[in-house]
Amino acid sequence: MQIEEQHGKISIYNPGKVDAVHFAQGVRRLKAAFPKLQKSWFDLLDEMLDEVNFSNQKFKDAVMHLIKTCPYPEPTLASLLNYDKTVKSFTYEEVLEHNNRFPNTMRNFKEIEKGKWIRCEDEKLFAP
Repeated sequence: MQIEEQHGKISIYNPGKVDAVHFAQGVRRLKAAFPKLQKSWFDLLDEMLDEVNFSNQKFKDAVMHLIKTCPYPEPTLASLLNYDKTVKSFTYEEVLEHNNRFPNTMRNFKEIEKGKWIRCEDEKLFAP
């Protein structure tokens, strides 16, 4: 698991690259949902996906989220590329403070990288 942390939150997705099969599946879904999108939109999307390190799973989830939530008639590239799911990360000090306030709760946290902790229940959200 690679950790990408931003402002006390950790993405559940590993960085990656969208392969041709997953890109084609996503494009097919997007074209069905947004038939007015031009080929140039998809060309730019393909180019941008490499820059933002989308994995296959993150791309699939982003496409489905966009289809479900986009105000029609057309989406923006930003609305797809800014998609992420995160969980809150904690420092060791925050975990200790929580355990002091609520005794015997330290077992509810897991250290996933030196100095970075998450709730055990959040671990199952991480994409393989």
